[in-house]
Amino acid sequence: MYDLLIKDLSDGKPEYNIPPLDPVYIKKFNIRTNFLGPFNVHVVYENAKFSGVKNTTTKKFTKMEKDGEIYAQAEKMQMSAKFDRLKLEFDSSRSENKLLEEVAAEYVNANWKESFNAAKESIYESFGEIWTKIYNQITSKIPYRDFFVEESA
Repeated sequence: MYDLLIKDLSDGKPEYNIPPLDPVYIKKFNIRTNFLGPFNVHVVYENAKFSGVKNTTTKKFTKMEKDGEIYAQAEKMQMSAKFDRLKLEFDSSRSENKLLEEVAAEYVNANWKESFNAAKESIYESFGEIWTKIYNQITSKIPYRDFFVEESA
């Protein structure tokens, strides 16, 4: 059995046209959750920044052959995170009830740990899907032998 470790790409890899990955910036992603109790909430994250991606460990993947080279592809990646702080900014430009939005923003930010814990599974799932796409874009450019380190069991 192999433990497969991603080599440090935090500074990017220009020869493969890979930009710096830590932190990784995501322009926009959506999450549907019910983290405010019985209410379903659709949250749109814009200009999100995630640090710590360089600590990724890949344990299971599929090998694929392309042009005589072997490449790795992940089927599904999972995420977990630890936050020292979390601040959400609300865009009230389309809100019909700005006062309600201000109160909700104040509540969520004052109770960010509880708010995050209630929504974290949805966040982890969404970011796992995003990171799987990023990961597969990277691994489709770099042959397996150049990208992974094999460790004996």
